[in-house]
Amino acid sequence: MAKLTFNAILVICTGNICRSPIGERLLRRLLPAARVDSAGTCGLEGRTADSQATEIAAERGTLLEGHVARRLTPAMVRDYDLILAMELEHIEQVTAIAPEARGKMVVFFGGRTPTVKTGTHLNMFMGCWSRPVWNGRNGSVNHTG
Repeated sequence: MAKLTFNAILVICTGNICRSPIGERLLRRLLPAARVDSAGTCGLEGRTADSQATEIAAERGTLLEGHVARRLTPAMVRDYDLILAMELEHIEQVTAIAPEARGKMVVFFGGRTPTVKTGTHLNMFMGCWSRPVWNGRNGSVNHTG
């Protein structure tokens, strides 16, 4: 099987304060030579990571300290080799912002990260620790520097 190589990865969610910061930090740990960042389709610019996401991440050895939310821009889309969206809806939102992104986007975690509509985001954040799936297949992202 061919190995994919990405030097710059952008993780996308809605507000850039919960799921995408967790995904960003997990990938930074797995791919230390790659540039990995995150942004939100409706980014809550300037906000720190959600306190519950920060707590859950810390319990699993991932720190979100220093994270500052950013809103996705067309310029960001051009700067990354791979864009990982947390939900299929995010692919549509990113495509509306920058149509050229379509060919370099996939759903992070195979779209299995649950969206919780209740008062807690616990299950949504916990889903970030399931085995990542890219394009619906178990796999990995390999980086060469």
